Order: sequence, then C-alpha cells, then structure tokens
Amino acid sequence: MATTTDNHTPPTTTTTTTNTTTTTTITRHSFTKYSQTTSYLAAGPETGPLLIFIHGWPALAETWTPQLEAFSALHFRCIAPDLPGYGKSEVSNANSSQDHSLYTLQNVVTQLVHLLKHGLQREEAIWIGGSGHDWGAAVVWALVAHHPEVCLGVVNMAIPYRTLEMGGPRELVKYANRDVYPEDEYPFAQWAYQAWYEKLTKDEFAQAVAVFDGDVEAFLKVCFAKRPHQLLLLLYGSGGGDDENNNNNNNEGQKHLDASAADIKNKPAYTAHVLKNGGWFGGGGGGPDAAPPQIPLAETLLSEDMLRAMVAAFDDEGGGFWAPTAYYLNHDANLKWCEDWSVNDGVVSVPVLFVECLADVVAGTYNNSRLKDPMEAYCRKLTTVAIDAGHWVALEKPQETNAAILRWIAREIPEERGWPYGKKNPLKKNV
Repeated sequence: MATTTDNHTPPTTTTTTTNTTTTTTITRHSFTKYSQTTSYLAAGPETGPLLIFIHGWPALAETWTPQLEAFSALHFRCIAPDLPGYGKSEVSNANSSQDHSLYTLQNVVTQLVHLLKHGLQREEAIWIGGSGHDWGAAVVWALVAHHPEVCLGVVNMAIPYRTLEMGGPRELVKYANRDVYPEDEYPFAQWAYQAWYEKLTKDEFAQAVAVFDGDVEAFLKVCFAKRPHQLLLLLYGSGGGDDENNNNNNNEGQKHLDASAADIKNKPAYTAHVLKNGGWFGGGGGGPDAAPPQIPLAETLLSEDMLRAMVAAFDDEGGGFWAPTAYYLNHDANLKWCEDWSVNDGVVSVPVLFVECLADVVAGTYNNSRLKDPMEAYCRKLTTVAIDAGHWVALEKPQETNAAILRWIAREIPEERGWPYGKKNPLKKNV
C-alpha cells in the first residue's frame, strides 16, 4: 500500500533483505489522522491476510524483522507499527510535551484501530504482541478486550491476559512466586522496576530517563542481552560505591554468571532490585544516575542494522525514551478502562495463542503457573506453546516462534479469512 496520510505524504524508506532462497522488501510508511502519526513497516502482498505485530518497551518495529521476512514470504500482509511515542509515531505531535496521560492503553489502542481501519483500510487482522513483551502484550490484550470485532485472532508472548493491563505491579504481585521473592524482601517481586517508576517525582522520572538517553546504544545493548546471566553481573557490579562494595558486588555477580540456567530460574530477576537500588544499573551503590555498562553487540540479540535503526530512532532527534517509558505511569487509568469498559466482561472468544518463554525470568510463568490463571479463565479458545527462550523470544528463537504462529493460524483461524489467497489449507490435517 502506498503511504497514506490525511495532509501529507512523507518519504518512504525501503529495506531489501536477501538470502539464498527469497528476497523480502520491507518498506516504511506513515499514516496521520487527527494529528496522530503512526510510522510503520510493511511487507508482503497488500491483499494477503493481515498480520499486525506490536512491539513493547524499549523496542521498535525493526525488532519484528525476522517475522516480517518469514510471513511476507508466505504471502501474508505484514505490518509492524512503532507504538505512539516511539520513533516517528506521535500522539498529537506531543512527544516532547511530557504528558504521560497521552500514553494510556485507551489512547494507544484507539490510534492502532485508526491505523487498521483508515490507514490500512482493513476491518480485521491477526494481532501479535511481544518483542519487549510487557507493553506489546498489554496493548494487544487491551485491544482484544475492547475491540474484538477487529481481531481475527491474537498472539501474545510472555505476559498473560489480565495482568499488566489490569493495574501493573499491584495486579501482578497477586501472582508472585513468594518462594523466589519473599514478600518482606521483594514486595513487588520481579516487577519492582514498575513500582520504582511510579514513586518517582516528575523531575526524578526525567532524571531516570535521561540515563537511558545518555548512551542510547549502550542501554539498548543491555536491554537486548541474550540472557539474564549478563544482566545479573551488571546488576551486582560495574558502577557506583566504594571499591570494597564494588568488589563484593562483582563477586556476587560472578556467582550468578557461573550458575546454570536452571539455577537462574530460581533466583530473583535483576528487575526485582531496581526499586531498592534506586536505579537500573550499578548495584546498590549505583543510584539513579549510574550509566548502563558497555557490552559487545555479539552478546545481544540485535543485528548491526537493527541496532543502528533503533539508535537513530531513540536519539535526541527521534524523541528519546521519555514517552516510551511514560507507559509505566498509567496503571491506574489503564485499570479503570480495562475493568469498566471491556466488552463481554473481559471474556475473549476469538482464538488466542500464548507463547510461554521458559527462560524469561522477568515474566516467570514457567515457575509460577498462577500468573496464567486469569488468562485460562477468560480466554475461551486458548492455545499455549512453550519455547525455551528468554524475554525476547521472537528474536532469540525466530524459527520456533514463527512455526508456532503458523501452526496456530493453520489450526485455529478460518482459512477463507486467514490463509493466503483463501486456498484450502494443506496443513490442516497435519498440524
């Protein structure tokens, strides 16, 4: 589809990805309605069944590249928007206004529905949330709860239904695994970082975000580290405090690095320490001003091209991290909207695929099945698959993730609406 706007046509950029068997063209477009601009990536035939991929924090549309390539090659129409406040996607051209209420789930979902109906001129899609799953998943869950009519089906990764979107840490802690997170030591469990954001004053929040903006590349590399092993060392060492404290922290961090993956699953996630440490980096001595440490690109899940695109989008000209991080300041408004205005009392009747990440210490559903209880109670056509991957499952295990989604589409979505060209599905009897 050509670039669509109400008032202008911005330049379109094109990325061509080539391998030994296929060539995929991914183009960037922009759609503006009611002074709200959504920038998005597109791939695949315009008439193909529509898949819309929703990223989370602190990701961008580019993190869906493995999925855009794979599904467009199968003749699906693939769209990956930058969420409002990220990159060139704006709410009322107000990325710099620092009004966090612009980034409620209600506003974000409304903007995505406008993109679907007016920008893409479609009535329904399969919505896929993840890639920084917290807000990617929360947005898609809120979308299907309020606008099931635009959902042919939904896929979400790591974060189950009726958790994050229902009030953030206050809802999530109801399902905390207190064997791993004793309440007296970790009152907010692995979601302490969200509680930390909420307790900050406006100036303190700006100061915290300035740390992310101060070295965008280093921050993104830390966020996209391959597994939490690296992040545990960063938590317990590498910053602030006296030499003796740093040495003790580094020794503690090395113990975590030496631990097996199974042991890591039963230790508190690094996010559980953010509130009591008063910041993300540098352990107890780091504080809110501690800068992200440097790690090699090879230790992350990002390609060079992906990293460059994200750094450009998050630098000063791209809007920085204030708006993306402001999503964490709207838990009360999100709870009211989801609790009072969900359709069918929150019961989801469309097909749902939940991808559980067996090495995701932040979500931690693998050792805390109670976190999935509301989803299992409210989703009438639920399929769950488990993949041995961390928080960024779609990047870490793209083939397994893509196969799970394709298999689910073949099994659960009506072929005349969800299969390319509306042909009879040859996989129907074999999946």
